[in-house]
Amino acid sequence: MIKVVFLFLFGVLRLFSIGPFVAGSFYPDKEKDLKDFLSEKIKKAQLYTKNIEKNKIKAVIVPHAGYIYSGQIAAISYSAISKDTERFIIITPSHRVPIDGAATIKEDFITPLGKIETDKEFIDELLKEKIFEEKKDSFYNEHSLEVQLPFIQYLFKKAIIVPILVNTEDIPKLIKISEKIFDVINQKKKKTIIIISSDFSHYPENEVSLISDKTMIEAIKTLDENYIYLTSKVLLSKGVLNLDTTACGLSAIIVGTHLSKLMGAKSFTLIKNSNSYLETGNEKLKSNVVGYVSAIFSEEENKKDKYTLKEEDKKILLKRARDSIKENLLGRGNLVFSHSLNQNPYFNLPKAVFVTLTTKDKGYLRGCMGTTQPQMSLYDAVAYFAQVAATEDPRFKPLQLNELENIKIEISILSNLKKVNDYKDIKKGDGVVLITKQGSGLFLPQVWKQLSNKEDFLSELCYEKAGVDKDCWKRSETKFYIFSVESFEE
Repeated sequence: MIKVVFLFLFGVLRLFSIGPFVAGSFYPDKEKDLKDFLSEKIKKAQLYTKNIEKNKIKAVIVPHAGYIYSGQIAAISYSAISKDTERFIIITPSHRVPIDGAATIKEDFITPLGKIETDKEFIDELLKEKIFEEKKDSFYNEHSLEVQLPFIQYLFKKAIIVPILVNTEDIPKLIKISEKIFDVINQKKKKTIIIISSDFSHYPENEVSLISDKTMIEAIKTLDENYIYLTSKVLLSKGVLNLDTTACGLSAIIVGTHLSKLMGAKSFTLIKNSNSYLETGNEKLKSNVVGYVSAIFSEEENKKDKYTLKEEDKKILLKRARDSIKENLLGRGNLVFSHSLNQNPYFNLPKAVFVTLTTKDKGYLRGCMGTTQPQMSLYDAVAYFAQVAATEDPRFKPLQLNELENIKIEISILSNLKKVNDYKDIKKGDGVVLITKQGSGLFLPQVWKQLSNKEDFLSELCYEKAGVDKDCWKRSETKFYIFSVESFEE
């Protein structure tokens, strides 16, 4: 009789709940084994998180592979979360079912640790926005969400969850999804954290995995959703052997990044990155790994974590520019597009670059070309625009090989453009982009050395660069963007 009642109650529970689907494959399917695993990994994880200001964390990135591969990295992320957190919004990629917007579900989930409830009122509010749909079948066998649940159940006994699946690469849609989630967070007051479920590089060899992941980490530090997406595409465009994916949860990362900012996050900080080979020590995995990252979005600023070019970095880039010009002039092909990742992650990031050539003897300009929008990695952009400055600047004849020895190279790495209301907001030392209906032009900040008066600077920008009359900067329809540069020369 007792057995019959138990089976009946279990059947009722399953009627209004789903899962588990991957217990016994991705993680232990016995309650004791699962608790023993979680206890061990969380104990070790606390060594990484003991100095973290947990109440200031808005989101964490967590891997979602099998626990033997990524369980320790996941434990680190969960150990960084404040113990009084009540609601977990889990944003994960959908690996099997295409989703145009975002999918969610109101059914509770079951794991070997029991039932974990969804926040049904929260989900009802999400579903009022058409971009969200209730799509139960998309959660069947979706390991990226399920593997998160035992950690939450073990550490946060009364927590409720909001499961969300995404896989569109339409950034405006992803932004809209994050904005709706934020609106509902403000309506339904509970201590909330965002769980961003994502593995990183798939399936290069160990060293490439680490470099790819570190490059993506640098991109996420910008908290710029479009830049994160661009960085992923630039890395993949290189055709590096077996680098099929930079982050399988890229859409989830974009949603989580924007949502974190709305919640007050000012920084993204890596706690630890690793991969399937390093976590297991299995030599058979060394040439074909998956990358894992534990990291946090916090309302604390992290100015110490900003990368600045070292003198050795500058020498490498200047040599890269000179070698590229020489090889091109010798007709040996070109050195522009490297089909490997640089050991320095910063060199792999997309950057807007200008390369300026001047004569050593008289200091005359001999070529200057570049772009205001990042289109390729810094390492490739330096080589490309060095060649273009040498041979394609329409103001000069193409550089000849016998002139190269008398050429000095300067590299300028541009910040993002910032729109200003009018010319009055432009300060001496700003790089300036000016746009009119008839033409546009750009001056690097270095031009202020020759044109220190703002009126002269803007007049020459109109006439010399935009190709219009010198007073174009005075007209109300003229648009201005400013930027800064990090410049260095031979």
